[in-house]
Amino acid sequence: MHLRTTLPLVFLASLACLHPTAAAATTTQACNGDATFCVRKYSQVTYVTTHNSYAYQSGNVAANQRYDIVTQLNDGVRGFMLDAHYKLDTNPNGIQLCHASCSLLDSGDLLTTLQQMNQWLLVNPTEVVTIFWENFDNIPAATFNTAYLQSGIMNIVYTQPAATLDWPTLGDLVKQNKRVINFIDRGADAAVPW
Repeated sequence: MHLRTTLPLVFLASLACLHPTAAAATTTQACNGDATFCVRKYSQVTYVTTHNSYAYQSGNVAANQRYDIVTQLNDGVRGFMLDAHYKLDTNPNGIQLCHASCSLLDSGDLLTTLQQMNQWLLVNPTEVVTIFWENFDNIPAATFNTAYLQSGIMNIVYTQPAATLDWPTLGDLVKQNKRVINFIDRGADAAVPW
């Protein structure tokens, strides 16, 4: 696979070895491009992740990426760090993807990006992606939830049970069609458990 020169940040969920049943498992299905990943727990796989994944505007001094998110997905990126901001003048009820400030770099609204990711995931049903939210403006979780519902991606969002420390395997996530994992740095709310 030829990888473009995006600026990857490798997310190390864990450096653990294969799941104990991996040696005995035989499968023709690939999860994130590799059949052996299907028997590994989510926490036992390393994901190529891009920082400021949305920030690809050519010629903008604040851009961190050379390619848009769909191109990054096609190139094998499976983790996306996104910065959430309010931009009250143009999107008073929604979330904008901006770098530091929307006046510096504004890559558009979250809804469009989630719709693009959802469409890509529908065409690639054995892929699992992770979104890391940097919630700069402390946006309520309910606002994120609205965008997720409107985009259609909510149907494939995984919710980790609160009392569970153990993650499912990538194969289980694929079988359940719950292939989008989310983390947020601030503003988490039990009413929006994903």
